[in-house]
Amino acid sequence: MVIHSPSAAAPGTESAHALIETIKRHPRGKFVTLLTNWCGEFSSQEARRLFSEAGLPTYRTPEGTITAFMHMVEYRRNQEATAGNASAAGVT
Repeated sequence: MVIHSPSAAAPGTESAHALIETIKRHPRGKFVTLLTNWCGEFSSQEARRLFSEAGLPTYRTPEGTITAFMHMVEYRRNQEATAGNASAAGVT
């Protein structure tokens, strides 16, 4: 999860380009789960567009990003619980 608040020292679009390129170059980049939030309604529109075009989830608010993360956590817990119940019942 990356939450970024653009400033003069760290412009949002440049940071977004750098992050996208890093993920593309990473040998396991396609398997990395990354959630992004670039704060700023108007100043971050371009960065959010870049993330969307790169196929990376991006959210308008930090709360939305955290909610998505928690949904992923719950999904994982449910998957593990289901797998545990199936193996306990002898189902494969």
